[in-house]
Amino acid sequence: MNYPVRTQKYDTLPIALEKALAWLRIPDSYMGDNDLVKDLIVMAADYVETECNISLGISTYEWEADCLPGVIPDTFYVQEISSISGSNASGVNLIIDTDYRLLKTGKRGRKIKWIDGYRHDYTGFTITFTAGFDEEEIPPRILMAIRALIAEWYDNRGNLTQEKKTFVDNLLAPYAIPYVA
Repeated sequence: MNYPVRTQKYDTLPIALEKALAWLRIPDSYMGDNDLVKDLIVMAADYVETECNISLGISTYEWEADCLPGVIPDTFYVQEISSISGSNASGVNLIIDTDYRLLKTGKRGRKIKWIDGYRHDYTGFTITFTAGFDEEEIPPRILMAIRALIAEWYDNRGNLTQEKKTFVDNLLAPYAIPYVA
């Protein structure tokens, strides 16, 4: 099975700098730690994205699929499909833009389903889609985990405590994706 590959990561901070500064109780007038706090936002977001296998901003993905319909694997919170192209037996790529629907599968997944009656003779598909959260859509537990990480790393630069890590892990538990080694 092929998995989607992120082709373009979001280019804005998933948490506004002003919000993080307010979390840390740093006055707006003090700008001495802005760069540090931006770095902490990026580090906390990377940590959460790695633990939960999600994108905290809207990113673009490409997925090479052998067949459709199918559940988009290992990527959650799909926002929209930009395009689907299929290769026919001659190897010619054709764009398919109107013959599918994007359906929810459970809380996080999405499934591509062909419109009833649609037939094709494609041997492979390339699906381009966007997935992730807008800042306003990030679940409160994930925001709390990011807030806890930023506060811990800001207050104890380089000296992480086990209690805070356990607190963050508990917050992320419903979103974490277990991997088998």
